[in-house]
Parts: sequence; structure tokens; C-alpha cells
Amino acid sequence: MVLFVLFWLIWIALFVASILLVVLSPGCTVRSKPNWWQTAIAYNVWVPSFQDSDGDGYGDMQGLLDRLENLRKSGVHTIWPSPFLISDNFSNAVRSYDQMDPALGTNQLADKAISEIHDKGMKLVISVPIATTSIEHDWFLKSATASIPANRNYSGFYRWSKDGKEANFFTERKGLYYMHEKGNSKAAVLNWQNTYLRTHMFDWSAISDVVSDIRNHIDWYANESTKASGKKIALFASREEAKEKDKKQLVQSGLDSVINYELSKIEKNSDICHKNEGTVATCVHEILSDILLFHTNNPSVWPQWEFGNQHISRIASRVESRAHAELLLMLQLILPGTNNFYYGDELGMKNLPNDSVRQYAQEQSSLKMFSKLSKLRTRDDALMSGQTIMGRLIDGAFTIVRFDQFENATVGNVYVGAFNFSPNKVNLPFTEAPSGAKLGKSQIVTATSNVERYYPRQTVDFSSKNVELYKDEGIVFRYSV
Repeated sequence: MVLFVLFWLIWIALFVASILLVVLSPGCTVRSKPNWWQTAIAYNVWVPSFQDSDGDGYGDMQGLLDRLENLRKSGVHTIWPSPFLISDNFSNAVRSYDQMDPALGTNQLADKAISEIHDKGMKLVISVPIATTSIEHDWFLKSATASIPANRNYSGFYRWSKDGKEANFFTERKGLYYMHEKGNSKAAVLNWQNTYLRTHMFDWSAISDVVSDIRNHIDWYANESTKASGKKIALFASREEAKEKDKKQLVQSGLDSVINYELSKIEKNSDICHKNEGTVATCVHEILSDILLFHTNNPSVWPQWEFGNQHISRIASRVESRAHAELLLMLQLILPGTNNFYYGDELGMKNLPNDSVRQYAQEQSSLKMFSKLSKLRTRDDALMSGQTIMGRLIDGAFTIVRFDQFENATVGNVYVGAFNFSPNKVNLPFTEAPSGAKLGKSQIVTATSNVERYYPRQTVDFSSKNVELYKDEGIVFRYSV
């Protein structure tokens, strides 16, 4: 009996000692996981043309909800419906900040959408235009009649002037001129320097994004609101023609991210993509190299990518090739940071009927590739927050390598994306990738739908650090180190 008790006393002592060794060890470093929005696959839906549930000729929120489960299964994490608020002809000229556009649904349906999206473990992003409102907005009507005592606090909500200045930006109303969106007199520009405006803007919601003063209001709301308490409210903005210094200033002012719009400008045989080159490979490589270098040098500016949106032609139309559109889709999915996708681009749509049902049934398709990579991005540290190396452009082809580093050592999986935009076969080296003992047993993760030699989960020997691709092919493979 004494020996039995002694055994357990010694065992407990050793157990406690092992815990103390772990807790007190100075070499343990705890790594934080990225916030949900930093690895999000955001699916931007132009609701009026998405799915019509009631036969009135417009897509609506119920139509979006009817497709929600399919979107979740395809790997979409975040739904971003546009437009959302009532406005002039689905524009940025908002008529009210507390009403969903009746053409898309009721406020009750909006509440239902929020609940259903969250019930599926997904997130919702709402576009809130805060630069302009409609001249039919109650604020503008009161600002235009600020001589009435009850409206005097609204006088500074908008930018008024005694002279017209530039006709493209100013329109006369009752002897004064108000500033508006260029060429659109129905979209009046808000004056964010006005304290009363800022107070009113935050009366209706916890959603907004502009500069540091707005950031402070948001943080205050998150601390005071029972609904938002303990939650991170992410603020990001889209600003066309934003230079690198503009992006840094916006993030320093309080934004979490600024959308990289540059790759939404690529178009075959354009001024940007070298006329008569016949491919977008060179301009994609040049633009992407510059942006990745910027983010490497400015780690506080979180990358957020957008190749398409409702204001421009679809990717497949711009590059004049569904195969190249699929390569760009694969390319975007392997980039670091947040990814915004315009609905239909995951299918390679080129102003053609939606063929998602057919693509779901295929063994290899653009949609299957999208689904595979989007789900993988939420599970593997290398794709969530790892390092990125872009290979040299070789005959219209290049590689992107993603890998995770911990305490100056490469750990886990190394991912290599290889993309051939040329009409010829290319032998593409990826010598810049970290070496690994298991390169000879690399595994194919996914491939573009035109690839026949490689298939998912296939084991391939890439120990030569060279991959052969035929015309318009792309693959992603991985190996462990």
C-alpha cells in the first residue's frame, strides 16, 4: 500500500513539473490568428441582376437567400450584396440610411437575411455610401431650407457656395450652389467636417468608413453597444486611382484596409497591357509585383484584392479568354490577404448564361477550383498569413509561392501556383521556393479545367524545381518541409 501511494505521489510530482516546464519555458512564442475579414472570400453580388424571386424583372434579396446554401458550399465566407440601401437608381446617391431599397425587399427581409447568413456561419458586408446622398434625402432638404429655425443645424451637412465654381461639380439651388458628384447633380456631397453630420451618421448604424475621427466613433460604439461589444468592426474603402502614399495615409487614419483596384484595369491589347502583345501576362506580372512589394514594405497596410466589379466589364470579356479569366481567378485565390469576387467570375462568365449547375457536376471546372482553394484558405497558415514570393516572368508564365515562417524557419506546407498565359508550352522553374525533402512527393491541389495531365491529390515528382505547362494552363501544388 505504501509503495502504491508513493508511486502516485511521484507521478503527480512529475506531472506538475512538466506543466511548470511548459509554462515557464522562455522559448515559446504564441502566434495570433488573422481576423475573419483578413482571410475572407467576399462574394460581391449586384442584387438587381442576380436572381428574381417574384417575377418583377429585378433580382432581389430573397433571390440571393435562395442561393445562399450553394454559395456556402462553394467556399464563399462572406456575402456582400450591392446595392442595399434605398437610393436613386441603385447608385451612391442614398435616399435613406435606415431603409432597404424597396425594389430589393423590405427591412424585415433585410433582418431575415442577416439572421440566415449568420446562421450558416457566414459574414455579411454592407456597402454604405457616405460621400454623397440623394438631393431627395431628408438631410439635404433640411440643409437647403436651413433658414427655417428647425433646420438650422443641417446647414453645414453639405458643401454650399455662393458661386458656382466648376459646373461639373456645383449646381444652383435657391441662390446658392451645392457641391455634387462629378456630372451628377442628384448626388450631393456630404461635409464630413461638420460635427452635427458625424453625430447623425452614427445614430443609425455601426457601419461607416472614412478617417481617424470615424475610427474613434466606431471604436466607441463597439465598446458601448451590447450588440457590438467585444467584436472587431472592420473598416475598408475603395478609392480608384489611390497611390501608394494615399493607401498608407488612409490606413494610418484608421482604416483597416484599402482595396487594391489596379488589377481591375487589366484588359487585353489596351494601353495598360501593351497593345498587340496578345496576352495580359506582362501587365499582370508588372502590376502584381509592384503591389506585393508595396505590401512587403508596408505590412500595416493589409492587402485586399478586387479584379472585377459591377462598374466594369467581366474579366473574361476584358481579357478575351475564359481560359485566361480562370488563370486570373486561380491567381487571386493564392494571393495573401482579403479577396473580393464579383458574382459569376468564379464561373468565367463572359456575358453568357449562368452554368453553375453544369460546373458543379464536372470533375474539373472553374467553380470546383474556386471551391477547393477558397476552403483551403481558411485552414492552412501558409495561405492565410504566410510569405509570398513571385517568380520571374518567363515566356508569358510565372509562379507565386506561399509558405509559412515561424521563428525564422519555414514550417508546414509550401504552395506553388504556376500560371501560363502564353500559347506555347513552357518549362517554368520555381527555384525561389523553399527546399523540402518531400518535393519528390508533391501533391496537386487543383488545376484549371483545361489541364488533363494533372488532377487533385495526384502525387508528382517536382524535385527538379521545374514544372511543365501547356498553353493557358495553371496548377497549384504543395509539398511539406
